[in-house]
This record gives sequence, structure tokens and C-alpha cells, in this order.
Amino acid sequence: MTLDYHYVLLAIAICMGLTNYALYIKGTFAGKFKPHMFSWGIWSLLCLITFAAQFSKDAGPGMYQTAVMAAGTGVIMCIAFFKGDKNYTRSDWWALGTALLAIPLWVFTKDPVWSIILVTLIDFVATWPTVRKAWHKPHQESPRAFFIFGIICGLGFLAISNLTLTTGLYQGTISLLNFSIAAMIALRRRVIEG
Repeated sequence: MTLDYHYVLLAIAICMGLTNYALYIKGTFAGKFKPHMFSWGIWSLLCLITFAAQFSKDAGPGMYQTAVMAAGTGVIMCIAFFKGDKNYTRSDWWALGTALLAIPLWVFTKDPVWSIILVTLIDFVATWPTVRKAWHKPHQESPRAFFIFGIICGLGFLAISNLTLTTGLYQGTISLLNFSIAAMIALRRRVIEG
């Protein structure tokens, strides 16, 4: 009996994910990181929606990485309520409202492909509060954590055994988005430190 490589990738992604969430949460309780509740809450909701779409299309092992991501981001959202950045700007509220208003569009499409496209676009909008905050206060975010989130989403993408636009778009795009956020934070830290 051979072990399907999709399950190996899933196991690696979940172990890395749980470790990364634990380190990010520890850093948040220590006051090192200040997660933005709006971004983390929307990311959790979008991961749940993506998992449902992936499940409906039998994405295979990679969809369980999305479920773990939904749980991890949900925990960070709850912690951010108490320990996160409380400087909510008008643009943060706009991003939250836009993301939440777009969710009914997902419900009305009743087509997993359009749902995933909308969810992916909503995720970009939900990223704004974190990107804005990290641009001004790059030491309150972890470039390492976002880089590892990128790797984890990439492994989840590779663990999808039934790869289609519906099952893979979100994880592939989110992987690239996390790498971009990590690079932005690292570059901003370098600029500020001179």
C-alpha cells in the first residue's frame, strides 16, 4: 500500500499551519504583533466558504488545509478583538463593509466557480486593513508568519487531488498574496530602520 503524496503535503501543511498560528498567537499575547480584527475575521469566513465550495467539488486532501486555515484565522480574529490593533480607519470600515456586502453575491450565484472568484476578490479587499496597518507599523506584523502562510497555502494547493478553478483558485492566489504581504512588511522594516 502506497501513501498518496497529496496526504503527505496535507500533513506538512497542517503541521506548519498549526505551528505558525501558535507562534503568531504567542507573539500577539506578548504584544509583539497587533493583528487587525477585520482582516482576520473576514479571512476566517472566506476560508469557511472556500472549504464548502471545495467540499462540494470533492477537492481532495487539500480542502482540509482550508478548514484548518479557517479555524486558525478565526482564533486570531477572536484574540485580535482583545489584543489587536484598535485603530480602525474609515478605509478599514469600507473594506469590511465591501467584503460583507459581497458575501450575499456568493450566495446568489449558486455556482461554485463564481463563488470562488468572488471569495478571492473579497479576500483582496479584506487584506487592506492589514496592509495599511503594516505599511505604517511594520514591526507590529510578522513577515515570517505571512511568508509561512504563503508556503502553507501553496502546499494546500498542491495537495488538491481534483484541481480545478473552483478547488484551486483561492489557495493559489492566497499563497501569492501572503508572499507579497511578507515582502512588503520586510521592505518597510528595512526602509524605516534606514
